Amino acid sequence: MMISIVVPATNEENKIQKTLKDLSKIKNSEIIVMCNGCADNTYKVAKNTDIKNLRVYNLPKPGKGNAVLKGLKKVNGDIVGFIDSDGAFDHKSVEKLIKNLDKYDCVIGSKWKGQEFSSVNMPFMRKFSARGWNFLIKILFGMNFVDTQAGIKFMKRKVLDSLNLDFILKGFAFDVELLYKIKEKGFKIKEVYTPVKKMEKGTFSLFYIPNMFYGLFKLWFNVKFFGKK
Repeated sequence: MMISIVVPATNEENKIQKTLKDLSKIKNSEIIVMCNGCADNTYKVAKNTDIKNLRVYNLPKPGKGNAVLKGLKKVNGDIVGFIDSDGAFDHKSVEKLIKNLDKYDCVIGSKWKGQEFSSVNMPFMRKFSARGWNFLIKILFGMNFVDTQAGIKFMKRKVLDSLNLDFILKGFAFDVELLYKIKEKGFKIKEVYTPVKKMEKGTFSLFYIPNMFYGLFKLWFNVKFFGKK
């Protein structure tokens, strides 16, 4: 059984090598790095990382969702998924999620599952926005996940093969569309508490939030009035 791990990366030249070497500890795995819109040496550093079964691609167009979706089209594994490049989650987090695929079709990491607001390791404004985000997702799409945005998700190959990868959302909000499509196909999704490591400032910014909310309503409009899945 092979595990395919897509790693979207934007301007992570100082972290990407450590992340890749950690992920290489996962047995029977391939790692596919999708450098998207990088203005630094992320591609070069990743390309020169000496580990087995590593492929690195350079995408001039930015967008985390765009990078993940293009990466998912290149996987060979029986289990496929993606993880953030900044080391917020490690190989043990991946292995923890994959164990749940014995009973579920898709497993997603969650910083919020079973946690109080004060205990989640995020800045206050990001936590506040995250709660509003998930409230809207429940209202608009009927999905009861407490954390759609954690950057670690894995699924069985049959789930990926069933999906139309022509997505409306190709930025940070694409996770919502991914989960909605999986849910609408009738697959079983498990949300597992996966603590995030305390990190230096990452690539995500609060300035992305308005565009993410705009994307959320754009997806809802297309689903509601055009039935796109």
